[in-house]
This record gives sequence, structure tokens and C-alpha cells, in this order.
Amino acid sequence: MTLQVLDCRECHGAELTGGTSLHSCDRCHQEGWRANCTYCHGGELTDRGAPPRQLDPDHLDETTSSFPAHTAHVSLSSHRPYDCVQCHQKPRDVLSNAHAFDFSPGVAEVNFSGGLSAGARWDGEGCSNTYCHGDGKENGSQSLAGDPPFCGGCHAVASSGLIELLTMSGEHREHWIHQVGCEDCHSTVGAGDELIRPVDHVDGQVNISMDSAITYENRRCTGSCHDEQHNQAPW
Repeated sequence: MTLQVLDCRECHGAELTGGTSLHSCDRCHQEGWRANCTYCHGGELTDRGAPPRQLDPDHLDETTSSFPAHTAHVSLSSHRPYDCVQCHQKPRDVLSNAHAFDFSPGVAEVNFSGGLSAGARWDGEGCSNTYCHGDGKENGSQSLAGDPPFCGGCHAVASSGLIELLTMSGEHREHWIHQVGCEDCHSTVGAGDELIRPVDHVDGQVNISMDSAITYENRRCTGSCHDEQHNQAPW
């Protein structure tokens, strides 16, 4: 089968166990191949099945991936490795609906409904309305042709100006004015703009980690912080 131009089932049967050829695909393919993503999807770049080659039938001689950012999405980068469900309807095996045998040969259907950005859209050139590329307050977008995402490109950081800080939620701007750093409330960043705990970044949660002298609950702070006493101070 080359990008579904030839349908294996025509010779090997609906379950790929014989059909008119009398030979089951299991006879030649390695054990467990049916549910092994990397058997068809590569594994050369990562062990998570990110396609390492072109899927476009008109560019099969190219070595570049059909989606260059795929490896970054399934690897530890600015976030924990994402599972296929973030952008696709994850199949159970090779015979799952809308997978290897469907009505769109050579196309990997994008389906955000099972991930963090259920309302996102893909137009072939980039993503829009995505939580993943948003600023934590509003959803954002990312183009394949654009520069790779960086912290200050999605949301304000310690080195941002006050105008940029206005886009942040709650009392972020007020805290920056009083020289409270990101690291004072979030364990994901260090004393600067560097990301030090990507596993807690872009995970659908607001990760708060503060000194034991202050507590944060229901968007309110109680205790002493940056030389100021808080008593159920609203965020």
C-alpha cells in the first residue's frame, strides 16, 4: 500500500487475514504490527510515531516531514510530549475507522476534539483558535511558515513592557510593578524568562507554586508576600 493508492483489503480481505491471496498480512509483518504506530509511522526521529517523511504523493522523494513541527509536538520541548489525541482521532489499530483505510488517501485528518484545544482549526498552513498557542487568557494561532513559538511570543514575560502585561489575567501587571517575578508564583520558570519545568507548561492547568508563607485558593491569596499582607486578596 502506497498512501492508500492500493487497498490491501482487496487482496488480503476485510480483516487482512487472507482474502483472495490466501495470505494473511500477519504472516510477513512482525508480531503486533497492527497496533504498533511506529511500524507505519516511522520511529526514526522519535519512538512516538511522528511521521519522519513526506506523506504528500507528489513529494515522496523529499526527506522533509509533511508537518515539520510534528516531532516537537510529541517530544519534551516547551511542554510535555503530547499524545496523538491532541490533534487526531487516535486509532486503536490499522483497521480503525478513518485511519489507514478511508476515503482520503494520503491525508492525515486533523481532529482537535479530544485534546486541550477542542475548538481549534487547521487549514493546511497553520492552526488557529488554539489554547496551546494562546496567551493563557485568549486562544492564539501558529503558522507553519512562522517562527517557532517562544515564551514572549505567546504571553508577556518578565522582560515585557507594561503594555504587554495588560494582556495578562488578573493582577499580573500589578505584581510586576512591585517586582514580583514569575518564579515567585510559578514553578515552571526560573529567575528570568527561561522555562525550567516544561512538563507543567501548556498542560491545561494553571500551576501555582508559592512560598509556604502564603496560600492560594479559589483565586484568592492569604498570607505575607513581597512585604505585603494578604487576607483573601482576589486575583
